[in-house]
Amino acid sequence: MKDRFIFLTVVILLISSALGWAEQKVFTQTVKYVMGENESRQELRELATLEAKRQILEQVGVYIEGTTELKQRITETGTEFKDETEYKKEVLAITAGVTNTEIAAEEWKEEDGVFVLYLTCRISVDTEDINRKIQELVRDRQKLDDMRMLQDEVARLQSEMEELRQKLEQAEASQVEEIKKQRHRLSDKYSAVEWNEKGIAIDDPDKEIEYYSYAIEQNPDWSTPYINRGNAYCENGYYDLAIADFNRVIQIDPNFAFAYYLRGFTHWIYDHYDLAIADYNRAIQINPNYAVAFEARGLVYYNRRDFNLAIADFNKAIQINPDNADSYYNRGIAYWYGLRDRINARRSFQRAKELGHPDAQKELDKLQ
Repeated sequence: MKDRFIFLTVVILLISSALGWAEQKVFTQTVKYVMGENESRQELRELATLEAKRQILEQVGVYIEGTTELKQRITETGTEFKDETEYKKEVLAITAGVTNTEIAAEEWKEEDGVFVLYLTCRISVDTEDINRKIQELVRDRQKLDDMRMLQDEVARLQSEMEELRQKLEQAEASQVEEIKKQRHRLSDKYSAVEWNEKGIAIDDPDKEIEYYSYAIEQNPDWSTPYINRGNAYCENGYYDLAIADFNRVIQIDPNFAFAYYLRGFTHWIYDHYDLAIADYNRAIQINPNYAVAFEARGLVYYNRRDFNLAIADFNKAIQINPDNADSYYNRGIAYWYGLRDRINARRSFQRAKELGHPDAQKELDKLQ
């Protein structure tokens, strides 16, 4: 019975096709950093790389926004922005997800008795490829949310590195080693962010898992790469490995509703209905307005032939999100194939059709 449903872990919306031409544009950015008394070259290189990437991604963001009608595409997903800063954060998240910044040149000089690093980063942008990747990111809201979280994490790490740099400049000899250890740990966290970002951006499933694994090695207490690797495992049929990753996320953050939702979905694939329902119950307990979790639990109830419970959950999902065609379609399936209620099934399928569900008309034809 599962094949009658359209089940999505993330709600997606189709957007307009890519532009009909390709344009190549190269962005470069050089930053200058002066080495402090207690700093190594590697430590300075990390700071310079962070700043160069930040500056160049802002340039690319302005270009992408003007070239691809990005604002229209984002708003087509129903995103609302409180202010321009919030919108710019969205642009920067997309920019990070569709570009790869490379170090083009590194030059060390001695100026006025101190070492100075000039670091140049470069991005080559292809309009056609950018449009394709933007469409993928905007359709997949979870990936876009992940990219936004990564940008926030990069900004936080950059701020912490600068604070530690100031402390290092003023540190007494006995304090230097401990501050450097803190910077090393911070560097590992930043490396984890980079690997996680690579995993989000790449289209190769095996590489995706590999990159998330590298991120986990660098920062084993960060839940995001476990979520992403668990999703990748699930998409490739490695369900036991996916559950193990979701277990780890829940261990790190017992109140992460999305992790329970994903683990419940994986249990549902295995037909472990009781375990799936328990996870969805927990997700809903944490977030009572979690529409997708209600719908997912409704699907499990349907497969367990608890049709009235399934319909109650679809009704709750509709109450929270009245414009989701899948919820009406799934409710129609439960009314007709579960309870043989032709009238309510027809009403549900009709509303699903009005909202654009691709299979609703087929079900309406069967009810004639």
